Amino acid sequence: MARVRLPACIVLDIEGTTTSLRFIKDVLFPYIKRTLAKYLRERWQSDEVVATMARLIRQEERDLKEGLQPPKIWKLTETNDLNKIIDSVVSNVIWQMDIKRHNTALKQLQILVWVYGYENNELRGHVYEDVGTCFRRWRSMGIRLFAYSTGMAVAQQLLFSNSTQGNLLNLIENYFDVLVGSKTSSNSFRKIAWYMNVTTAQLLFITDAAEEGRAAKEAGCQVVLVQRPENRRLSGSLVTEFPIVSNLNNIDFS
Repeated sequence: MARVRLPACIVLDIEGTTTSLRFIKDVLFPYIKRTLAKYLRERWQSDEVVATMARLIRQEERDLKEGLQPPKIWKLTETNDLNKIIDSVVSNVIWQMDIKRHNTALKQLQILVWVYGYENNELRGHVYEDVGTCFRRWRSMGIRLFAYSTGMAVAQQLLFSNSTQGNLLNLIENYFDVLVGSKTSSNSFRKIAWYMNVTTAQLLFITDAAEEGRAAKEAGCQVVLVQRPENRRLSGSLVTEFPIVSNLNNIDFS
């Protein structure tokens, strides 16, 4: 049991804390690789695909100037074969994902495909069994909830609005991503507290990552680490730094 002061706000990490790391790695990203060609064929004339194609082509041009060797994206000015164009886009996107690129064009395309998956009930956002119960209990206590992830805010919203425990979207007041800063920077937590109009001492951060916990603690936040079953085992020495729980129900407010 982890005993902490009653906070005004709780900020939750997602990957490895509310949601299995395996869901991100083994479900969301493989879904893009498996579904992208189908999505592009069905939505080829849509405004969002036209805009995303333009971004991908500009990104390819930047990559070439930087000396990289991205798979070529065929353009409508070069061929009338739509299948050839789509196959080239898929090859380029998979190449980017495999080398862990994080540019805007790629992220926006990933969001579009995930929206498609959720809309067609082919995806359901994983959350651990304790998440929905704790979210509702904490909100009933007057605690404000926020999410903070390296994933784009819109991806966080998609996950919680289509979760395995129903629509949890409105239980979370706001969603923060890397635009606010790195989760390993104490200044990021000061910014979040400022946005919430509270002091950092009134904020509880829950995460599975010790480095993120240290950054929040340095900023003056309370911190609880979560050890989920499939996560890398937390070092035993961390018990002297942080309360550690395996279930959010084991956080007790005094």
